Amino acid sequence: MSAFYIENALIFDINKYSNNLNIFFVIDYVNNKKTIMKSDNKTEHPYKLSTAERKKLKDSDFGIPESREFPMPDAVHVHAAEAYFRYAPEEKKPLLAHRILMKAKEFGVDIESPTIIEWAKKYDTGQ
Repeated sequence: MSAFYIENALIFDINKYSNNLNIFFVIDYVNNKKTIMKSDNKTEHPYKLSTAERKKLKDSDFGIPESREFPMPDAVHVHAAEAYFRYAPEEKKPLLAHRILMKAKEFGVDIESPTIIEWAKKYDTGQ
């Protein structure tokens, strides 16, 4: 068993490549949740999309659709977008924050970052 840390979660690789399925135990420190995550993704980590997987995503799966940045096809990627939000271009932050909250709602992710919430308000009011 191996473990790795990504932003606010510790992820344990429980049964790597068992029957072509990766099984991970995830401890999310931000939302104080523990979950089991299964992935048929053949990449090393469940949150990393291959080039082919990324190409298959719709524009609407991205935080910044026009440039296809910040993919959010699932809850893990919503957390990643939240964690990497600070690297987004300033002019795109209102849109990205809005889309993070939208995707978070879709996947049942709690976003409590005051930064994301404030930027999303700027999108909603057009400021």
